[in-house]
Amino acid sequence: MEQGAQELDPIESRPPPFVDARDAEIDAAPDTVWRALCAVLDRSFSRPLSARYARLVGVEDPVASGPRPLDIGSTLPGFHVFSTNPCRELVLAGRHRFSSYALTCTLTPTGRNRTRLRATTHAAFPGPGGLAYRLLVVSSGFHRLGMRRLLAAVAAAARDSAEPDELNRAVALYFRRIPAATGADPDLFAAVFGPAADRLAAEVAALKAEAFALDVDETRGELWDWADRVATALRAAHPDLTADSAERIANYWAYCNK
Repeated sequence: MEQGAQELDPIESRPPPFVDARDAEIDAAPDTVWRALCAVLDRSFSRPLSARYARLVGVEDPVASGPRPLDIGSTLPGFHVFSTNPCRELVLAGRHRFSSYALTCTLTPTGRNRTRLRATTHAAFPGPGGLAYRLLVVSSGFHRLGMRRLLAAVAAAARDSAEPDELNRAVALYFRRIPAATGADPDLFAAVFGPAADRLAAEVAALKAEAFALDVDETRGELWDWADRVATALRAAHPDLTADSAERIANYWAYCNK
């Protein structure tokens, strides 16, 4: 259930203008991405350099405080939690001498254990000082770079903590070492997956056959470019397949076609 927002005139009565939005597709379920998002935001904005910068521009929320994980009542240097809908949306807002702003992070499930994270920035830059600040931070590309790094950090943290589902675990086991240890070792699969072993082995074998049946354009690029196309095609056809699983199958395809 969505929780209430703190009072902040620039957000509540007149939202600041749109600045930009960036997306990241992450191989993890929304709850895993949510935990990673809260942890990365907390860590990133509480670093000494970020905290000093926040004090320099005169933010209204100069220190980290309140409940953790992030919730109503939480603050970071430069931000406070304006509203939260766990595993779906987190809105941070803040204000300093040159700007009032909001960062909205929206999580949308796009497949089994896959989530799209969108970070949307709104900000107002009043007066000559605000205009100069916008040129320094937004027009220079500094903000865009910061958002890209933030999303990449969340994606990495979520992937590191995510538990792969059975199919992706089966792909990793099937292609555990190429080419020396490739295939569904019956004893190994049975020990790991129990009654589901035969079904998962057949599913991975079908993915392998599908990769070799693809019509790959081999007139452009080199062998590993072709393998990238195989991995991309597999993920497009099977959204639940992680990047690591698609890469393992594509690497085996490349080994057999070298």
